[in-house]
Amino acid sequence: MPTSGKGVGVVDDLGERRLELFRELAASLERAQRAVMASKVEQMIRETSRQQEICGELRARRDDKPGTAFTGSSRGAELAGELMRIEKRVAELNRLYAALLRRARRTAEIFCRAMASSALTYDPAQMEMTHR
Repeated sequence: MPTSGKGVGVVDDLGERRLELFRELAASLERAQRAVMASKVEQMIRETSRQQEICGELRARRDDKPGTAFTGSSRGAELAGELMRIEKRVAELNRLYAALLRRARRTAEIFCRAMASSALTYDPAQMEMTHR
């Protein structure tokens, strides 16, 4: 990797790590979406935890933004473009995941209301007495 500019190799390494983190976040969001659709609660919890870890590391790297951190090398410009694309993809995946979670919550609320209302009309003890 050429390092003719001041700190360009370090900047490119920082950009690569940031890009890697966004790719991991996108993959985790995709896995979490599949978990929601399959009602796999433990996997949803694991993916949420992983997403929190990744976001924490990304927050620690806030200063590694395109336009400031990637100037000075052709690879830096390439990284900036890739980063912008993956950030848009993560935003799209996050919106979809949020919609899936809202839908799952509404479905759970419907089931809870149905169970609560059926509890008023169905008394197992009374049913047992009528079948004797």
